[in-house]
Amino acid sequence: MILLFFLWSFFWLLGDIQEKTIVIRKRYWIIFWLLFISLLTYLGSGILAKSHLVLIAIPVSVYIAYGFTQIRRKLW
Repeated sequence: MILLFFLWSFFWLLGDIQEKTIVIRKRYWIIFWLLFISLLTYLGSGILAKSHLVLIAIPVSVYIAYGFTQIRRKLW
C-alpha cells in the first residue's frame, strides 16, 4: 500500500515539477538523490538492512506527503 502511494505521488510530482520554482525543484531532486543513495546502500547492507530502511522512509514520506497535499488542493 505504501509503495502504491509512493509511486502515485512520485509520478504526480514528476508531472508537476516544471511548475515549481527552482528552489523547490532543487529540494525535491535532493530528496530523490537521498532515496537513490539509500536504496543503493540498502542493497549492499546485508545484516544492517533494518537501519537502512529508516533512511529510505524519510524521502518516501516526503513524496507521499506531497501527493496528499495535492489531493487536498484539488478537492478544495
